[in-house]
Amino acid sequence: MAQTSLHSSLTTHTQSSLNEEKHLQVLVLEIVTLKKQSVSQKNRKLDQLIRCISRSAYLRGKGNYSSNIYDDALNRTFYWVVTHLEEYDPEKGRFMGWVNYPNFSQNLRSPNTEALQEVGLNRAIADFPNQQSVVRF
Repeated sequence: MAQTSLHSSLTTHTQSSLNEEKHLQVLVLEIVTLKKQSVSQKNRKLDQLIRCISRSAYLRGKGNYSSNIYDDALNRTFYWVVTHLEEYDPEKGRFMGWVNYPNFSQNLRSPNTEALQEVGLNRAIADFPNQQSVVRF
């Protein structure tokens, strides 16, 4: 009986994952194929895509990083996704895999220290896990 429940739970999770991936891929295709004249429509679709990525269970987690470091990396990743969307190839892998690796992971390992300093987040820099490579202010 417990095995049936586990199988049902895994099937539901897998189906949910496939639905999310399909939805993301459809959004990406819609955005990439919009004409330049449709700027407002493209912006609405991009906003929808960023919200879907933010809510995705497959977005890389915060781990041991401070909220400031994670949020900065996430924002830089969103910018990268929006500016490189045409490069995504669904035949090479899942969309969230493309979002997370290596770009988001690299952004977490290399915080934007200049931006953090500008908004007075020196403490976030001090919290960065690889402190040997971080310049102190």
